[in-house]
Amino acid sequence: MRSVVRAAALTLVAGLAAATGGCDVLDPDGLDELRRNRQLWQAQGVRDYTYVLSRSCFCALEAIGPVEITVRGGQVESREYVETGDPVTLWLESWPSIDGLFDLLERAADGDADRVAITYHPDRGYPLTADIDYIEHAIDDELGLAVLAFDPIGSD
Repeated sequence: MRSVVRAAALTLVAGLAAATGGCDVLDPDGLDELRRNRQLWQAQGVRDYTYVLSRSCFCALEAIGPVEITVRGGQVESREYVETGDPVTLWLESWPSIDGLFDLLERAADGDADRVAITYHPDRGYPLTADIDYIEHAIDDELGLAVLAFDPIGSD
């Protein structure tokens, strides 16, 4: 399972980087889309879930993942590296709940970044992929995010 998630992460992040290379900061319609998807996510009422997040950045390996994040009552309960099962002990803010992902993306889209591109889960509304370029023409400031798996806890 871990190797499958890792392979999927590498493929997805590479495809994300190639596909979103020419996107601009979200225009008002893009911000509206982000907010609509946040509302769709919140309307689901899912407060307990696990998901796997992978990051693509010029940063320490511990900040890349993929990491399985467990959320209960809307708060992050645990973060574990998928490959090893070890708990995440550094850069905890890099591994937020899905609501935290929305917060990060809204801040970036609302002016913190020069370019932002986001795709969403069609039924649940949570972000599937995001590509953020904080400073145009700067090197190594980009951040790619990919949600590789999502499982509600306690639902059939």
